[in-house]
Amino acid sequence: MLRIQRSAGPMVAWVTFALLALAALDALFTRLVLSASKPWSAIALALLGVGAWLALSGPIARRVGSLRPGSRRLLLVGGALAYLALQLTLTLTTARLPGFDAMVLFSAAQNEVLGVDGGAFYVRYFTLYPFNELLETIYYVLFSTVHAFGGGPRQFTYAACLMNGLFLTTSALLTLKVARRLLGGVAAVFCTGLVAVFLLLSPWLHVVYSDTVGMMFPIAMLAVASAVSPEASGWRRLLPWLAIGVLGGIGMSIKPTVVFALVGIVGGPLLLRPRSFRSHGPAVAAAALAFLVIRALVPVGIHAADISPIQQSDPGGAFPITSQLAMGTEGSGGYNPQDVGEILRTPDDERSALGLRLYKERVKALGASGYARLLNDKLTATLDQGTFGQWGEGGLVKVAPLRDDGVSRFVQSFYDAYGSRHGIAVGMWDGVWLVGLALLCVPLVLRRGWARRFDALFPIALSLVLLLAFHTVFQTRARYLYLYAPFLLVLMSGGALQVRGAVTGAVRRSRAERTS
Repeated sequence: MLRIQRSAGPMVAWVTFALLALAALDALFTRLVLSASKPWSAIALALLGVGAWLALSGPIARRVGSLRPGSRRLLLVGGALAYLALQLTLTLTTARLPGFDAMVLFSAAQNEVLGVDGGAFYVRYFTLYPFNELLETIYYVLFSTVHAFGGGPRQFTYAACLMNGLFLTTSALLTLKVARRLLGGVAAVFCTGLVAVFLLLSPWLHVVYSDTVGMMFPIAMLAVASAVSPEASGWRRLLPWLAIGVLGGIGMSIKPTVVFALVGIVGGPLLLRPRSFRSHGPAVAAAALAFLVIRALVPVGIHAADISPIQQSDPGGAFPITSQLAMGTEGSGGYNPQDVGEILRTPDDERSALGLRLYKERVKALGASGYARLLNDKLTATLDQGTFGQWGEGGLVKVAPLRDDGVSRFVQSFYDAYGSRHGIAVGMWDGVWLVGLALLCVPLVLRRGWARRFDALFPIALSLVLLLAFHTVFQTRARYLYLYAPFLLVLMSGGALQVRGAVTGAVRRSRAERTS
């Protein structure tokens, strides 16, 4: 990753980390003070587990580091394969038809492969939500492949869930790679625990949608950026940034908010060191060029797939961004069917103005203090759930899993909304997540050595601040944050490293005082 001089712009980095920490503190205050149900027992168990794992991370990292290169590679490859096998096994045991928008994409692709006319509903859907066209194309290619080998609807579901598992596994491995490069072996070992909780045992394991499929792209961009050698020049320096632009273009075509990672990774160094434009400018240009080329080519690929409802959709009929702004001022700031109905009754060329008018009217009605409270409520609702809003929308609760054997029913009891062990899983996710939010705040208290990590971690923090600011003002759901879970897990691991450093430092000083 581009090396940033510590003498240039540290205040920008501290302010960015402070904003992220304040958001985390706000979410913690809401859950632990203002919330009616306070998960103290879950937090206590999570503190014990996280603390124990942090204590073990150092010895494990030293043991792995002492292995011969061949043995270490064998261990890492074996661990990755074991992780993948477990991830796919869990995915199969919880496989079910998806809900909400994911179900629309699933059924549209299935109808297209089986030659069933889906009618006007799907045409209207892709007219309103064109950003889902690439994911629909992925569904279609996957189902067409399965169908070519004799598979039907049941196999389509299994294939989609397995694809979800593959994307989650890729995201997990990239997260650990980034943690190792940016923070070192101890942080990478610690991060495996967080990855196991939130990606291996993902609360969204059974839902194949842009939040899980798109997750790979921000962390992949970060992995590429972290591998750029400061000594590289010419094409060796530009190629990684071209790759970052390609990943950003594909990722944004699956989930538009991937753009914040692209801005943070590519633009973050310039924000910290504006005078570096001469040296970093070509990298920015390469990433921007690749991004624009991919964004131009994606519609060509979608068109080549020849999916009927997409081909029949109206390119000019999409919901304007101002509709997200309007929905962000009503209720909890999530999906608002009343707004959707009003926008649909409005001519295409008047929809943008309608969204802006609704936004202004609602902000005026709320007043300055009321609007500030709404923004704060949206921010905390986005950040304070370790389940990332699992079972919070659509008809997923009513859908039965495909498998009914004893092992599958046992696993499903942790995942199903009314499963007998679902409370245990929620307690684990919430408890570890809230401890993780506290770790995000640690660098503001235990600052020793943190500034040395600005060059590595500032792009992550900047991306997250931009994302949270966007969802605080526009439409939001806790699910939207899951796309950036790898970024958060890396920063949480950095906070844990600060805690470990402070504790070991205190122990050494105490021993030195006793021996003196």
